[in-house]
Amino acid sequence: MRVKVDVSGTVVELSDRQLELYRAMTTLQQDVALMKLLGMSNIDAYTFGGGGATNDNSIRATSCELLAQPNVRKFINEMRDMKYASTIMSRDEMAARLSALSRSTIADVVEIYNGPDLINSETDEIVKGQTFWTLKPLDEMGPAGLAAVSELVAGRDGLKIKTHSQLAATKQLSELLGYNKPQQVEIAVSKSLDDLYDDFDET
Repeated sequence: MRVKVDVSGTVVELSDRQLELYRAMTTLQQDVALMKLLGMSNIDAYTFGGGGATNDNSIRATSCELLAQPNVRKFINEMRDMKYASTIMSRDEMAARLSALSRSTIADVVEIYNGPDLINSETDEIVKGQTFWTLKPLDEMGPAGLAAVSELVAGRDGLKIKTHSQLAATKQLSELLGYNKPQQVEIAVSKSLDDLYDDFDET
C-alpha cells in the first residue's frame, strides 16, 4: 500500500515504511530531507527546506547536524532505494520555472492601450488620452505569463494584479545553481567530520 502525502504543495507517494519514517521527523527535517534527495548540497537543502539559520557558519553547521540525525538518515536511505523522484519537482524543473519567472514581465500578462487624444471644445486644448489595460487571453499569456501572476483580485475599482518578483526569482535561481561567489568560512562543531559528513558530503 502507498500513501500520498502533501509536502508544501507537492504530493509525494510513500510506502507504509517510508510514511512511518517520514512521520518520525519534524517538519523541518522532512522538508530538508526531501531537498537533499533532489541532489542539493547540505546548505541548499537546509535553505530551501525552510531552515531558520541566517549566517553562513550557522547554516553550514546546522544543516550538517540536521542531516546527520538518525531518523533523517533512515528516511533518506530508505528513499534512495525507491524510484520516487518523478513525484517531486526536480532540480532541473525548479531551475526552468525560476528562469521563466526571472524573464517574465508585465507585458506577458496584460495588454496596455493608450486612448486617443481629445480636444477640449471650450479651450481648444489637447487632452491626453487615458491609458488602460486588460488581461491577455490565457492562451496568449504562455507559461511565463501564467506563472508570473501571484495574485488577481476583482474589486470595486476593477481588477488588481500582482506578479512575482523577478529579482526574488533570479536570487533563488542563483542560489539553486550555485552562481553565488564561494565564501571561505570557519565552523566550530562538537562532532567529528566523519560523523557530520557520513553519506552527506557536499555535492
